[in-house]
Amino acid sequence: MNQPYPEIQALEAILEKHSFTMEFLEDGFSFCAVSHRWVRFQLNGKNLVLMVDDEYKDFDLNKPAMNLCLFLRELEDYQEEDDILKWCNLKGLKASDSGVLEYYRGLASIYTQVENILGNMNPQISDFDFGLNAGVAQALRK
Repeated sequence: MNQPYPEIQALEAILEKHSFTMEFLEDGFSFCAVSHRWVRFQLNGKNLVLMVDDEYKDFDLNKPAMNLCLFLRELEDYQEEDDILKWCNLKGLKASDSGVLEYYRGLASIYTQVENILGNMNPQISDFDFGLNAGVAQALRK
């Protein structure tokens, strides 16, 4: 099928070039932000555990391009926040929680590993389109 959105084509090109799988992790974590899920992603053989925002239940769509987008959006959230306090505020978590602090510190390594594999860390869909289910976000959810 010829995809009219270059953003979706970019996500699909990553999936064609790299091995990317995921599984949900339900237990074993002392914290989780509202509307987030713990997910183990495997990217080119590397196991990466992330707490991923799934406010719109997009994982239920079971679409690899959407899953990749959610994965990259989560890493983008980490990269865009200046420090742990701002990141915790965004996620609704307590910076004083030792588990949160440990997880946040580990995100630097995860981000670097993914960046070394993919190069481009762009999730392709703007927050505006994603939140309003407009344009490319709507097409990706179909």
